[in-house]
Amino acid sequence: MKLVSATEMDIPFAESLVIHNMDPYFREYGMNWDPDRFRENWAQAIPLILESEGSRAGYVSLVMDDTCTYIRDLQIVAAHQGKGIGSWVMRQVEQMSRDRNLFKLRLRTFHSSPATTFYRKLGFEIKKYEEATVGMEKVLTMSCISEEAVLIGQVTSDES
Repeated sequence: MKLVSATEMDIPFAESLVIHNMDPYFREYGMNWDPDRFRENWAQAIPLILESEGSRAGYVSLVMDDTCTYIRDLQIVAAHQGKGIGSWVMRQVEQMSRDRNLFKLRLRTFHSSPATTFYRKLGFEIKKYEEATVGMEKVLTMSCISEEAVLIGQVTSDES
């Protein structure tokens, strides 16, 4: 498995995957798909395609600011769900965040989505309740090696 930078050519794949996976929740909460908003979000984010066994197995969209990584979308193709791929992607996102000294992950998911349970198992906590969604957050720790080096004063600006 690997995550690769998405291109404009990946927009139809990512958009159709989001629509397919999220349609039941849009209907449940009386929401409509907005293709313009999807494309705006795409342009502002770091879109990544998950490749597995030579095919596109999913899509993740991230926004990283000075304090936090926001996971806008994590979508896995149905045939690849239940195989640990989502957990693998989240471990990659955590490492990418740590590499940028970002120690908070945030996301939103629908109240009724099984994703809420998935994210809780990964250490996310519900921080905000909204009409149709919950806002979740996970605070990351530094890696053991980095934390130990900081504690004994071995990290210098040249090493970071």
